[in-house]
Amino acid sequence: MNRLLTMFIVLLFVTVGCAQQRVGYIPEKPVIDGKLDDVTRYSNLKRFNTVVKSDKDNADIPVSYLLGYGKDFLYLYIEQESPVFVKRDRAYQNGDGFHMVIGAVKNGETDTDEFYVLAFSPDEKAFGHKNIWYYNIDLSFKPLGEDVLYKTAVSDTKVSHELLIPWSSVHPYHPWFRDDIGINICYVKALGEEDKNYYFILRDDKIQYEQSRRKLVKTEFGKPITGNHISVHLDSCNTTLQTPPKLKISGYSDSDMELKYSVKLYSGENVLISKQYTDVICTKGLFTDEISITKKSLIPGGYRVNVKESDNEYDFYFTVMPQFNYEQMVNRLYPIKSRISEGAYNTLLLYIKELDAKIKKLKSYENSYDIRSRIKQVEIFVKKAESGIDPFNNRRGTFRRGFVSDIDNSVRPYAVYIPEDYDKTKKMPLLVYLHGSGEDERTLYYAPNIKNGYIVIAPNGRGTSNCYSTSESQKDINEAINDVIKNYNIDTYNIILSGFSMGGYGVYQTYYKNPDRYSAVAVLAGHPDLGPKWGFADGKNFLKRKNIKVFSDVEMFIFHGTNDRNCKFNLTEELVDKLKSVGARVKFVTESTGHGGMNRTNRELYYKWLKERVER
Repeated sequence: MNRLLTMFIVLLFVTVGCAQQRVGYIPEKPVIDGKLDDVTRYSNLKRFNTVVKSDKDNADIPVSYLLGYGKDFLYLYIEQESPVFVKRDRAYQNGDGFHMVIGAVKNGETDTDEFYVLAFSPDEKAFGHKNIWYYNIDLSFKPLGEDVLYKTAVSDTKVSHELLIPWSSVHPYHPWFRDDIGINICYVKALGEEDKNYYFILRDDKIQYEQSRRKLVKTEFGKPITGNHISVHLDSCNTTLQTPPKLKISGYSDSDMELKYSVKLYSGENVLISKQYTDVICTKGLFTDEISITKKSLIPGGYRVNVKESDNEYDFYFTVMPQFNYEQMVNRLYPIKSRISEGAYNTLLLYIKELDAKIKKLKSYENSYDIRSRIKQVEIFVKKAESGIDPFNNRRGTFRRGFVSDIDNSVRPYAVYIPEDYDKTKKMPLLVYLHGSGEDERTLYYAPNIKNGYIVIAPNGRGTSNCYSTSESQKDINEAINDVIKNYNIDTYNIILSGFSMGGYGVYQTYYKNPDRYSAVAVLAGHPDLGPKWGFADGKNFLKRKNIKVFSDVEMFIFHGTNDRNCKFNLTEELVDKLKSVGARVKFVTESTGHGGMNRTNRELYYKWLKERVER
């Protein structure tokens, strides 16, 4: 639920020119304790001059920032001139926390589709303490490692945040190896019970949006003043047999000097393949050079490069990609189409099409292990099919299937979880799970497995953020259900609909559209009025009594955290009362948490509720 900027009551902002920003060099790593120290004296605090307020009467609290960098890290310090410190749920969205964008500035434009959005919340035990919120448009929520240091300090006059990010955590962005880096920051200050101020380097109303470009300010990185500062970089993380990667060496030197490098190449099994010793002449000032790793023939697989120079040591990883020919793979399927099930054929076709798309989209700086393993897996599946074996017939656990949509004849995905105890001679209930905003059907991989006698599917919904409020999204849900019914022994009189966040709203919307299909519904941290708020004409407001009459006598499990600020608790509380008034049989479960999953006790209540639906 990341479109909070669209819900502002009032927008108040002041903007000054920020066509470019300069970041000073820090020769030594600062001590990260939330407080500014002397090592950062090479840069100056700057005031955030763009402020967006949720209410025009919000207090004017000055907030400043400082950016610096070293050969191995990016440094950020933020200071609010107020001792009032608030730690809301998902503070990077709701306060007091921040998110920052680092990416590639293209063709002089202020926005880009290649970036990281990094999110930081002060509470070290809270969801999203430090993570990659978005990566190149897509939602990520990948936690940042322990080498990313973040601390907050509170005094009688101010609150300050200090952050140190290794350049390796935001690969490929390092100022000595590319000159197109841009940065943006959004600090979120909580005010009162509900309000917020947003502080930007460059105002970006879509900085929290899914599937959107991000605005950046072109950033100039200053030179070291004295000393020798050198770094090493691998120019490509994936390559072909004909083009082995190269090591790029760049930095600053206050005199001409010679560096001696040891370069060792290891296979994925940690077997030494080659070693070489190379001298690099560094000229005074800014210099760049490169080392070709090997001229030996390499087979497809993963490799590690170990680089040593004096007391400095680096490890890099790259993949030699196996060959993959889309047309040849598809042509192998045609002769066996009649020998395997329609569902198996469509699933193989889905895998092949997606592989081709991922290979074409792959950036040189991206790790390709996943693609390499998928190519291998698809080859295994196709060989099984060629021998007359359905590769998915006895598969258990979570995986993805494909079907041909009646909408446009495209092959569409959904995820399915098949329990280990599935017996094709016995009917099994079906749990349909609708993903949240910014996600897709693959969220099922990370959901706790339901071990109460259910097959579970997660439809794609033809979009990550459509609130299931388009005719295409509803058609997609029904087609996914029809496909799992066609391929597994489903009890069609016991199909439960569930969903989280945007998917929780999707439960209300989907049941409203097709009530006869589902025997019960479960809504986890859902919003009752999300579709209309996000501008979907077909989305219903389920706080209106006329829209909830369809839930009369329906069994419902509703969970909501009382501190949820993304989907407000009071709205669900209001809806539950109205649902009960029209005769819905609601089990309402709460806990003092934010916008996230249930604790163990409530999860067991949920599983018990599901199990009761099986045993009837």
